[in-house]
Amino acid sequence: MHEDLKSVEYIAPAPPAPPEGGRRAVGWGISSAIHGCAIVAMTFVVWANKQPDFENVVLRTEPPMAPVKEPRRDPPSDLHDRVLVEVPVESPDEPVETPTAVLVTTPDELTSEETSNPEAGSSGDPTNAVDMAMSPNVAAFTPAIGPGSSAPGKIGNCRPDGGPKRAKQKQNHASRDSVDAVKRALRWLKRHQSADGSWQAEQYFRQCDGTERCEPGKDQGPGTTEALTAYAVLCFLGDGYDHKTPSMYQPTVALGIKRMLAMQQADGSFGARNYEHAIATMTLAQAYAQTNDPALQAPVTRATQVILARQNQTSAVKGSGSSPGLGWDYSQPSDRNDTSVTGWNVMALKSAMIAGIPGAEKGLQGTKAWLDEAWKAANPAKNGSFSAWKDATAYDQTRFPYCWYPAKGTVDMSKDIATGNGGAQSMESVGLLCAAFTGKPAGDPLYESLANSVAAHQAPKTWPCNTYYLYYNTLAIFQVGGKRWDDWNGQVRDLLVTNQRRDGCFEGSWDWQGTVFHGNEAGRVLSTVYTTLSLEVYWLYDRIHPEKAKAQR
Repeated sequence: MHEDLKSVEYIAPAPPAPPEGGRRAVGWGISSAIHGCAIVAMTFVVWANKQPDFENVVLRTEPPMAPVKEPRRDPPSDLHDRVLVEVPVESPDEPVETPTAVLVTTPDELTSEETSNPEAGSSGDPTNAVDMAMSPNVAAFTPAIGPGSSAPGKIGNCRPDGGPKRAKQKQNHASRDSVDAVKRALRWLKRHQSADGSWQAEQYFRQCDGTERCEPGKDQGPGTTEALTAYAVLCFLGDGYDHKTPSMYQPTVALGIKRMLAMQQADGSFGARNYEHAIATMTLAQAYAQTNDPALQAPVTRATQVILARQNQTSAVKGSGSSPGLGWDYSQPSDRNDTSVTGWNVMALKSAMIAGIPGAEKGLQGTKAWLDEAWKAANPAKNGSFSAWKDATAYDQTRFPYCWYPAKGTVDMSKDIATGNGGAQSMESVGLLCAAFTGKPAGDPLYESLANSVAAHQAPKTWPCNTYYLYYNTLAIFQVGGKRWDDWNGQVRDLLVTNQRRDGCFEGSWDWQGTVFHGNEAGRVLSTVYTTLSLEVYWLYDRIHPEKAKAQR
C-alpha cells in the first residue's frame, strides 16, 4: 500500500477561466488589495516611529510578567582567561537585544571589530560631541543650546553600540565583561522602576519578578527617592539611552524624567538639601544637553538658579578677588563648606554649563577659590620651613578636608585616608574631581598630589568597598590618566564585574552590605547605580589633558 512518495507527481488542476466580462473586475480587485496593503504598512511605520512625549507616557499598572527560571550563573573565576563571552539573553519583557556570542582575544581591550559599525536602532544624538565636556575652555560653552541647536560641548556621543562609544571603550581599556555588566545593570534598574517612574530605597523590591525578591533598603529621609531616581536615570543617559530617541529604554527614561519634573517644587528646588537637589539638577541638565528637549530648558534653568542662590559667599576669604562664591553647606549659605555637598553641586553646574544654562559658569568660577583655599588649609607647613601646597611640585601626597570654615580658619579632616574613619569622610577624591572639572592644568601641584593620594590609598582591593568613593575616584583617576589610570583599571574593573549578582531577580545588581559609607543603608539601588556609573566612566567623558595621559603610559 505504501508508495515511494518521491516518485509521485502531483498535478494541480487548472483553475476555471473567468468569464470574459469578469476579467476587468478581477484586475481592479487585485489592484485594490495591493494598495490597501501598502496603506496599512505605511500606517504601521508612522505609528512605530512616533516618539512619546511626557504627557502621553502610560504609567505601568499591570503586574510584571513571571520570569523564566534559569540556573544561577556565577561569574568566571578568571576574567583574563575568558575567550568566549556570552551576552546574556534578555528577560521576556525586554525583547530587543538578540543573544550573541562575541569572541574576545584580548579581554583588556575590545577588538577592532567591536569599535565600528554601529547597529541599527541605537539611541542617542549622533551630532552630540563629548569632547568639550571636561574642557577648561570657557568660551566653548557660550552658545545657548535650544531646539535644533548644534552647539558644541553637549554630553553625548555614547550611542548604544555606536562606533565612537566603542572606540572609547577600547582606548580606555574597558572589557567585554565590563560592558556587559552595564547592560545587566540597566536591565535590573528597568525591572525595579516603580509604576510612577521613580526608584525607591524601601519599596523597589515590590517590582521584583516571581517569588524570589530583593531585600528592601532603608529610606534615608526626605530626598531619598529624588536622589535615587536621578541616579538611575543618569545611568541610562550614561549609556546613551535618552527619553526622546527610540530605544528599548526610551519609555523607562521618559517615565523617570516625567517623575523628576513632578518632584520639582515651584521655586525650582528638589528638596531642601543641596545633596539631592544637585544630583537631580545634574541629571536633568545632562538629559537636556543630550536631546535639546525644550521642555527641559526652564526646569534646568530654575534648578541652576537655586544652586547659585545657595552657594556660600567669599567675604571671609582674603584675596579671593571677584569670585562670586565658594562651596556649599547642606542647605542655606553659611561658613561651613562641605566638600561632599560641594562636589555634587560642581558636577551639576558643569552639566548645566555644558547645556548652555545662564549663570552656571559664574558659579563654577567661585568654586575655584574654595578649591584652592580649602586645600591649603588642609596642608599646613611641614617642619615650619615650607608649605606643602607651595612645594608639592615633586608630587607628594596631599589631603583634602571634609569641611572647611574660612571665618574660623579651621578644617575637619578624617584620620584614615583610606576609609574615612575618625568622624569625618576622606575627601581627596572629591577635591581631585573638582580640580578636573574646574580646569586645573596637568602638572598643577594640587591636581597631581591629590591624584597620588587617591591612587595610593583608595583603590579598592576587595568587595564590598566604599561605593561612594568608588564613583568619585574612578571619575577622577580617569581624568588623570596615564599609569595611575592603568593601575586603577587593572585592579578595580574586574573586581566590580566579578561581584555583580548573576542569580534570580538580583541579576545585574550589586550587594550593598559592608559598603561602609554614610547613607549606604539606602540599599541595593544606591549600590547598583554607583557601580554602574563607575563602569560608564570609560566612554562618558573625554580627558582634559589627553596628551599628558598618553605620555605617562
